[in-house]
Amino acid sequence: MHEVRRPLIGVSLVVSAGILWGKYSQPRDAGFLFFMLPIFALAWLCIGKYKSFFIFILLFGLGVLRVISSFPDGENQIPKNILDRQVHFRGRVLNEPYFYSFSDVGRGVWKFNAKIEDLHIDDRIYQLDQKFRVRLYGWYNDKLPVPWEWISLTGKMNTNRYYHGVDWEITVRSVDHVEREKNRTMWITMAEFFRIMRQKALNILSAESGRFDDHAGIQQAVMLGVREKVSEPMRNLFRDMGCMHVFAISGLHVGLLILVITLLLKAVGLSLNQMGWVLIPILLLFAYITGMRPSVWRASLMAIVYLIAPLIYAKPDMGNSVAFSALFLLLINPNQISEPSFVYSYLIVIFILLFYAKFKEKIHRFSGVKRYFVSLILTTLAATITSIPLTLYFFGSGTWIGLLSNLFVIPMLFLIVLASWLSLLLPALASIFNQSVYILIEIILIGLRGLSALPVTVWQADEVPAMALFAWYGSCAYLLLLARRRTDWIIGIMMAAGALIFIF
Repeated sequence: MHEVRRPLIGVSLVVSAGILWGKYSQPRDAGFLFFMLPIFALAWLCIGKYKSFFIFILLFGLGVLRVISSFPDGENQIPKNILDRQVHFRGRVLNEPYFYSFSDVGRGVWKFNAKIEDLHIDDRIYQLDQKFRVRLYGWYNDKLPVPWEWISLTGKMNTNRYYHGVDWEITVRSVDHVEREKNRTMWITMAEFFRIMRQKALNILSAESGRFDDHAGIQQAVMLGVREKVSEPMRNLFRDMGCMHVFAISGLHVGLLILVITLLLKAVGLSLNQMGWVLIPILLLFAYITGMRPSVWRASLMAIVYLIAPLIYAKPDMGNSVAFSALFLLLINPNQISEPSFVYSYLIVIFILLFYAKFKEKIHRFSGVKRYFVSLILTTLAATITSIPLTLYFFGSGTWIGLLSNLFVIPMLFLIVLASWLSLLLPALASIFNQSVYILIEIILIGLRGLSALPVTVWQADEVPAMALFAWYGSCAYLLLLARRRTDWIIGIMMAAGALIFIF
């Protein structure tokens, strides 16, 4: 049991419970409090010697107060009559704009997220402090703002609804309706320099595209998160096979980057304890160059917290690193606790760690290549078991085929990342490395097309109860953390089976 007694994990769980309570419950909602009991139980195990009812109430109250403080007051809520009206906004760009072309002539739409702070409508200013998606129609060579730059724009407000939520979206007719900062700060100059570096990297990765446009598009998506050049048939193939995550720069890509850089640093004789001095700046640069998407920031933050520990003479711990990064991000923006990407990122990482801790001794019985493949199978199994119920909850459908396809794709992905990095680091040999990447991608495509011929069952779910979702993950956590005897396993499996009945 000592393995789960990590105070930071307990603190993060209790604060998260407070945020969920403040965001979704009604006053005196006893049912929702019962909903929180599994989280409290797990947090109690993790906090260890710091167990105290007073500390629990204090942390829970912190979460409630933080999410309540993020709610706009009545006078600053988004007006109900704002849809399809031309209004003026002011805010800050959150990520690198991405261009989606309509045709070969260069006309298309730019997409990025912005944190809107002021909304001007009918001679009135609303203080929102809320994230919006921005659709800006224009041309590929338009000069767009850089991340964290303040902008003012005029456009129409719309909404995009998905299975369990709604996104606010601003539609802007052209770049002429976007006003950038007049004073060029040092940050804007640096950001534009990084944008040039990003474009040079894209040019290197396109050096041998030619008739392999699909392959080059996949390579750019895997390395830099640029998905615009991935054709619709390729997207559909990866989506149907449960491998769409390879196009979203996240923990998988950050882990592969760390692995590649670590191998290079070992080759030059740098000790593991000192690698953080090199890896942390590389991770920050990587997060920016790949577009500053939330998923890559989350994964990079987890890794950075882990790498900082040996630099300050502390013992690194992945569980505490994940917990600290989640707590840090939730205190900055508690509303992201309900965003699908946030839930996916942390829940999958948590269960991969729990699976590995449960079966660590069995894994260590193997060595070399066998241990690698056993770890790969366990990681893929954990990610699949975790992600399918979430996919059903958020999007209404899911499939088991990802368990097979990822066992094949992920090892190949490591070779693709390694060859692509060599292409970027040795531009004179980019042609050779890029062609080797195209061969590896073709092997992946052949494998996925073969798997697509199998009779794949796609599960559909009209409405997955949130209680069933909590019961499923609670029973899985019980099996991985507490089940020791045969009776414990029977109880855990019965709870999981009951949850699955309501999920499906």
